[in-house]
Amino acid sequence: MSNRTPVYVFRPGTHVVRLTANDTDLSSSDDVTVTETGADNQPPIVELGPDQSANIGATIALDTDPHDDGLPAGGRLSTRWLTLNAPASPVYAPNGSGMNVTFPEQGIYTIKLIASDSALVISDRVRIFVGVTNAAPAVNAGTDKMSWELGVSSSLVGPNREHV
Repeated sequence: MSNRTPVYVFRPGTHVVRLTANDTDLSSSDDVTVTETGADNQPPIVELGPDQSANIGATIALDTDPHDDGLPAGGRLSTRWLTLNAPASPVYAPNGSGMNVTFPEQGIYTIKLIASDSALVISDRVRIFVGVTNAAPAVNAGTDKMSWELGVSSSLVGPNREHV
């Protein structure tokens, strides 16, 4: 016999739930008040977008306006920018909807934005390729193949490499 009875509330508000037990001869009841706020706190939303390329000394506007659901009550949305990997320290300057970042040297920079609503934390990161030519990967499928049977697969074997 279980001593737990699940209660499902599908609308926000204050609800009185009555639990009644009976043994066919006698019954007994007890009430409990359940208050449902209608919303669970969700983490903030941050999106730095896809990886980007830039010239040495260029400034990129990382436009991200973190959004939050307003919970928890009294919570405060805060952000923090970090440089995870870089050949040199980038220069950060706040703009209206995000951050302007200037990249002083050639290399690959990884930038991270952390957002918190006082209870939950989330982050996103973006890589900036500065003065680095990103070419398509070189692919070689191997020598030409000839098949005499339809529906039979042929393996393509050859070297491939990525240039970043």
